[in-house]
Amino acid sequence: GRVGALRTPPSPPDGAGRTLRALRTPLLAYLASRVVVLAAAAVAAAVRGRDLGSGPWPALPGGGEGVVRALGRFDGGWYLEVALRGYPGVDQVDGRLKSLAFFPLYPLSIRGVHDLTGLSPLAVGVLLSTLLGGIAVCLVWALVREVQGEAAATRAAAVFAFFPGAFVLSMAYSEALLVAAAAACLLLLVRHQWVGAGLAAAVATAARPNAAVLIGACAWAAAVAVHRRRDWSALWAVGLAPAGLLGYFGFLWIRTGEPLGWFRSQSEAWRDHVDLGGTTVGRVAVLVQDPHVSLDVRALNDLVNSIGLLFVVISVVLLLRWRPPGAVAVYALGVLFMALASDHVGARPRFLLAAFPLVLAIGVRLDGRRYAAALGSSAAALAVFSFLVFGTRAVTP
Repeated sequence: GRVGALRTPPSPPDGAGRTLRALRTPLLAYLASRVVVLAAAAVAAAVRGRDLGSGPWPALPGGGEGVVRALGRFDGGWYLEVALRGYPGVDQVDGRLKSLAFFPLYPLSIRGVHDLTGLSPLAVGVLLSTLLGGIAVCLVWALVREVQGEAAATRAAAVFAFFPGAFVLSMAYSEALLVAAAAACLLLLVRHQWVGAGLAAAVATAARPNAAVLIGACAWAAAVAVHRRRDWSALWAVGLAPAGLLGYFGFLWIRTGEPLGWFRSQSEAWRDHVDLGGTTVGRVAVLVQDPHVSLDVRALNDLVNSIGLLFVVISVVLLLRWRPPGAVAVYALGVLFMALASDHVGARPRFLLAAFPLVLAIGVRLDGRRYAAALGSSAAALAVFSFLVFGTRAVTP
């Protein structure tokens, strides 16, 4: 062209352009789900008429009122404390033992963006989660498209966006980071991109403890690759996957002088232990014996847990009928097992969202009226559950 004339930027390849167009529907579904979540937070703030950020967690830092503070409740307070104060040293551990339970990558990200932009840490946490949630939607869509096709991927991504536990994708929690990194890892495993898969798993294992299941998923994929194709390069994924987890545990050892500091935090400070599902099943038994609904913390949590177990039964059946790649199934069932085996966790929607292939199986295996009914019910449950989490203490996220 003429000297000095602006050059026309190259158009994206047909494949990339088609992918971007296909992502419009999943991203619109995610945007609509965020409207539902924020509307529930606004209603909660209007109904309560006071600072929703106060509770049995560290005081939220200043900045933002009403809706924004509702999104920093519960564990958000702990993540923000770590972001601002760091982890305790040797002489502070006993007084701040609870903070060791929270893995470092998400609070470090909050601190970094806060230092760069000057935005309040709470606002940064909410914005980071919401943006990472959008990335997670794109990645779960790409994962399903890779193994099942575009139509199933679009249905699955919409169900994921409107899943009742998806409220957490706009809270100051690390689940959005976990799901985005885990979905990237599984997608790269399916594509046999081993180094990338291992690095994505390392990011996830630096964000959440249940991401440790990705080590098993990488090992499964590597074992299959070595057995079928003698592809020894698959071992890169296995070697890199635990880097985040081991890095954090090593840091805690140096920082606190306790090599098992995280485990001590879980057992002593949070009173959590493995009971192989006894408590989870027991909650259902209590509800069956005395079926009633109230805003009492124990009663409503028992109801949520029971509904969650019903979802587990249905979604596991659909997952097995879907028959995704082994690594995907290993991850889903492993994260589910960790949640159900915990005395403290159970079948809560937030932890079921972390086992996202179970959610995706709904979109993959259902279509037509059954899919529409599932999506509509899920969206309604998201609205109700969001309000209860933001406006009461009756439901533990």
